[in-house]
Amino acid sequence: MPSNCSSAKSIESVRLGNNTSNNATDRNQVWLVQTPQVFQAELLIEAYRQEEDPLFTDDASVVEKMGNRISIVEGDSKNIKITYPQDLQIAQFYLNLI
Repeated sequence: MPSNCSSAKSIESVRLGNNTSNNATDRNQVWLVQTPQVFQAELLIEAYRQEEDPLFTDDASVVEKMGNRISIVEGDSKNIKITYPQDLQIAQFYLNLI
């Protein structure tokens, strides 16, 4: 079974670097990773046995560190991540459209 990540293409302008030294990058090469992310259970369990890495931000980054290729499956921009209180308001707006 492949390792898949639902992702949305970036519609924003993207700059890589920090606040004083940065460069524009091609947003067509930028994918915003979403959930769900799909992995075989055994692979994911093995991946999380690795030593912690600051680059681990999601399951895909953990599995990728083991040398596994991650495939992107184009997702939907309405598949938002709930992180901040205002994200709940956005989610409620989308639910009201159903």
